[in-house]
Order: sequence, then structure tokens, then C-alpha cells
Amino acid sequence: MKFKLFFSIVALFATALSASGQDQGKALTLNECIEIGLQNNLAMLRAQYDVRSAQSSRLQAIGKFTPLINVGGSYTRADADQVRFRANQIVVSRNNFSYYATARFTVFDGMANIASIDQSLDDLKGAEYKEFQTRQDIVFKVTESYFNVLRNQQLLKVSEENLKRSREQLDKIKAMNEVGSVPLADVYNQQVQVGRDELSVIQAKNNLENSRLDLVYYLGVDMQDVNINDPSIPEDISLSDIQAFRASLPSSEMLLEEAVKKRADVKNAEMAVRSAEKGKTIAWSGYMPVVSFFAQYNWNNIVWRDFLLYDRAFYGLDISWSVFDRFQTQNQIEQADIRLRIAEDTYNETKRLVKVQLRKALNDLEVAEQNLDVTAKNLKATEEDVRLARERYVLGSATILDQIVAEANYTAAQGDRVNAVYNFHIVKKKIMYYLGTLEALLNGD
Repeated sequence: MKFKLFFSIVALFATALSASGQDQGKALTLNECIEIGLQNNLAMLRAQYDVRSAQSSRLQAIGKFTPLINVGGSYTRADADQVRFRANQIVVSRNNFSYYATARFTVFDGMANIASIDQSLDDLKGAEYKEFQTRQDIVFKVTESYFNVLRNQQLLKVSEENLKRSREQLDKIKAMNEVGSVPLADVYNQQVQVGRDELSVIQAKNNLENSRLDLVYYLGVDMQDVNINDPSIPEDISLSDIQAFRASLPSSEMLLEEAVKKRADVKNAEMAVRSAEKGKTIAWSGYMPVVSFFAQYNWNNIVWRDFLLYDRAFYGLDISWSVFDRFQTQNQIEQADIRLRIAEDTYNETKRLVKVQLRKALNDLEVAEQNLDVTAKNLKATEEDVRLARERYVLGSATILDQIVAEANYTAAQGDRVNAVYNFHIVKKKIMYYLGTLEALLNGD
């Protein structure tokens, strides 16, 4: 029986490992990574908790317009007999029974209850805007990290292909040296270049691994590795792609106006200002009287009977006015005014930040477009230069150093092209992100 249980546990463990390996081996698309990030990222979870907390606070604020109802009762027993005259009879008992029900409703409290409801609505809207902005933050961070992984995958491929070419070239130079057509120094120079290219591959692998770890962090999951693949993301950018995206953008001024209107963090800051204004109203209510309506019903007797004979009912109005509260209301007003000023400054600063971010993104777009144009020309030129350098070296009209320089320039041009392509992908998403357009950010518009 023990052996059976042992083998069952081993089988379950092996199945779990197999399933885990399959999950890690699956290549995730960008949208799948975004979905995982929105479900698991801690910042997203906190934003959702803030919304729930604001909903609870709003319910509490609405509750101030409902009566406060309490019910209770008690039973006590004395250490000596109690004598009472009840219903023309003398009753002796050590017991005492009672119960009560009270209701109190605030009629006026200096408009604090109305301001509290308005403030709770502003806080709830602010929390919802914050949640939406957090969604955008996560979508952009996951997208940027995803593109960086793709970038480093391409850069690793460039380094590996360059290392392969270097090794093949080393073999050719060795063969040429053996027949005496090139000196031994060329072999050594090429060996040094192979070593440098090997170091480049090692560094490229490290960059790829670190970018994968960054992606895993924003996904909010505990994974040793993540494999990605998205055929919908092009590995190169054409001139028509650049022109199409440019044509989809309005003028810079219109973009700035649109960003200020749409950005969820701006709306969140606006809600904070409105909430702080309601806070001042609540603070000022401390100088106003509080009027409450109350009703009470109770019953008390030393024996558990005669319920209709010894019950009582009361109702009326309470008016209270704090004449001097040791400057507590004044302090609350001052603190509310400070919170309002801070909220207004934050709101104005957020609007300025949005405009600066978008202007920077538009500048990055212009640079990205220029980089695509320059890198395309450089790649074509360096490719031709490598071909000519190899031919001249074989003919003896160029040195091995000339060929090494041409190969290095070609590899650098390939890397520059990869960086230019993915920088353009990222800056497109960044503009959508700074515009506050989540749908375009998700759909790749």
C-alpha cells in the first residue's frame, strides 16, 4: 500500500513538471503577454483594490442619509429581593428585564453629509481613472519589454551570423596561408576578430536574458523563462508604413489637446481637486449646528410579563452647536485648504507633464523615422563594401585589416537597423500611450 502511494505521488509530480515545461515552452504573442500582465501585475491588483475601497466609502457616505437604528436588551439579577408594585400587586423578584430600540436621523449637519456623497463619487471616479491609467501603464510596459526581447533576439541572430562569417573567413585565410598566398599575421588578426565576435555573442545572449527577465517582471508571474513569437509584428519597416502612421496623426497642437482631454491620470488629478473642494465644505460644517430627529422605544420590568403596561416611547429633535472646540474645526479647514492647493498644483503639473511627454514622443518619432532612412542606406552601403573588401583581399589589393573593418561596419549597420526598426515600433506605442488611447495601444493602430 505504501509503495502504491509512493508511485502515485511520483506520477503526479512528473505530470506537474511536464505541464510546467509545456507552459514555459509555449511561444506567447504580444496580446497574450498583455492579458497575463493585466491579470497578474501587482500594480493592477492594487488599482482594483482601490476601486473596491472607493465603492465601499461611497456606500458609507450614502448611509449618512439613512437612520441609525440600534436595538438591545439586558438581564440582571440582584443579590437581594426587589419589591415592586405592579398592576395593583406586590411583586418580589431578584431579576430585572429590559429591551429597547432607538432610531436617529440627521436632518442637518452643515451640508457635510451632502458634500460627503459628492466627495465619495469624485473619489470613486478618481479610483476608476487610476485603474484605467494603470491598465495603460501595464500594457505599454509589457509591449515595450516584448519589443525589447524581439530586438535582442534579432541582435543575437546578427551576432551569431557575424561569428559564423568570421569563422568561415578564418578557415579561408588559414587555407590561403598554407599555400603561401597570405602571411601568418593575417591568420592571427582574424583569430582576434573571431574572439571579439564570440564576446559579442556572449553579451548579446546576456542582453536577451535580461530583457526576458524584465518582461517576466511586468507579467507579474514567477517564470524561469518566457518564449515569445508574434508573426503580426514585422521585422522591418517600409517607407509606406512610416507614411501611413504619420498620416494618421493630426497636428501637434491637436494631439496635445487630445492628450489632455483623454489621459486618465489628468482626469484622476481633476477628480482629486473636486474631492478636495468637497473636503473644505465638510471642514466648514464644523461651525454649523447639527439637528437630528430621534425616536426611542423601551420596556423594563422585574418579571417577564406585562409588556404593554411598562413600555415607553419617545421622539423629538436634538440640536447641538459646538461653541468652542479648541480650534479643531479651524485646523480641519486649514488642512482641507492645503489639500486643495496640493491637488490643484498636482493637476496643473500633470497637464504640463502630459504635454512634455507627448512632445518628447513626437521628437522621438521624427528621430526614429530619420534613423530608419539612414540605417537602410548604411546597411546597403556596408554590404557592398564587404563584398568589395573580400574581392580585393583575395586579389591582394587590400589587407586583412581592411576586410575586418568592412565586416565590423556591416555588423554594426545590421545592429543599427534592428534598433531603428524596434525603436520605431516602441515610439508608435509610446505616442498612443501618451495620448491615453488604450484601444489603439492594444490593437496596434
